[in-house]
Order: sequence, then structure tokens, then C-alpha cells
Amino acid sequence: MSEFDLAGYVAASKQDLTRTVEIRPGAEITIRYLSREEWRRVTRSVEKIRNPAARDAALEGRLRDLLASAVVGWRGLSPQVVAELIPVDPGGLPAELPFSRENVRELLEHSVEFSTLLLDEITNLAAFRASALEAEQKN
Repeated sequence: MSEFDLAGYVAASKQDLTRTVEIRPGAEITIRYLSREEWRRVTRSVEKIRNPAARDAALEGRLRDLLASAVVGWRGLSPQVVAELIPVDPGGLPAELPFSRENVRELLEHSVEFSTLLLDEITNLAAFRASALEAEQKN
């Protein structure tokens, strides 16, 4: 029996998987799957920091950046939706919060719910596969 080079196959055939998740009625975020290697890079990047408090702060910032990189777009983040995620007065918000890296980071910084939702969704490979299969069947 011949050996199969799974590592080589994985490196040559990695897929960029995205899916759209409804976070509230009419409000959706489009996210990409984060690989284990991306998570490893974050933890490796702080290993040499000796001071525990500095290491924790660096890790938190890098994890926030990694989570932010997983969000590729959104629609329908109305003032009401934003106010349900973070404690702000919806009266000063635009009709729809524009998508930007900075806005993603602010939501991650101030909303445990948004952060938790992302963590749950970006590592669920089965859900990404199901979304890809569903899209394929529609075509």
C-alpha cells in the first residue's frame, strides 16, 4: 500500500471557506473559517514575552486582531442591533453601521456577545461545509 502525503495535499488544496450568519433578524455577518495554523501563529507570537501581564495583553490584542480578520463583511447592523451588542445610545448611530476593520474591532472590544458568536462560528468547519454544499446545490 502506498503512502499518501496528507500534509502535502492539505497545503496544496486549502480552501477559503466563508459563510453568512444571521446575528439578529435582518442583520448578517459574513465570516471566514480560521485554520488551526492561524490560531497557532497567535500563540507562538507571544511565547517569548516573559512578563505575564504583558503576555496576556499582547495575546488579547492579537486574538482580537485574528477574530477581526475573520469578519469579511456585514449588512443590516442597524442602530438597534448595535445597541443590543454594545451599550450605546442608538440615536447617534448611522442608519446602518458601515463595515470596516475599526468597527469590527470596536464591536469585539465592547461586546462579549459578538466576540463569543465569532468564536463559536469561525471554528465550526461543519457549518462552513454545509454552507458551501448548500450554495453549490443552488447553482
